[in-house]
Amino acid sequence: PTVATFRGEATLEFDHAEHRCMIAGRGIDQRGASRALSSGTVIATAEGEDTILSVDGSFTVTGPLETFANAGGVHVARALLTEFAGNIARLAAERGASAPVAEAAAQTPPSAAPELSAIRLMWLALRSWLRSLFGTGNK
Repeated sequence: PTVATFRGEATLEFDHAEHRCMIAGRGIDQRGASRALSSGTVIATAEGEDTILSVDGSFTVTGPLETFANAGGVHVARALLTEFAGNIARLAAERGASAPVAEAAAQTPPSAAPELSAIRLMWLALRSWLRSLFGTGNK
C-alpha cells in the first residue's frame, strides 16, 4: 500500500476571447520525497445549445511514487479527470443558464468542491484499468 498526501499550488490563466483556460500545478508529498507537476488546457466550444469542454494535459511524478505513476498513473489521472468533469458540470448547473457567465461569476463565488474520496478515486481508477484491458473505451 502507498499513501501520499500532496500539498501544492495551482495557477490558472484565462483567455476569455479564445474560451481557454491554462492550468499549471505542482505539489510535494508531506514526507517531501515525491514531487508532482501538471499542466493542462481546457477549451470551451459551442455545439448547438451545449458547451463542450476539451481537456488536454500532462503530469509527471518524481521520487518514490514515480513507479506507481508509471504503472497505474494514467488510470488515476482518468479518475481525477472524471471528478473534475463532474465538479465543472455541478458548478455550471448551480449557476444556471439564465445569467451571462461574467455576471454570474461576479455575483456568486464558486462553491467548494466536495473532498475527493480515496475509495471513489480507486474505484474509478480500477474501472479505467479494466476497460483498458477489455477495450471498452475510457468513458
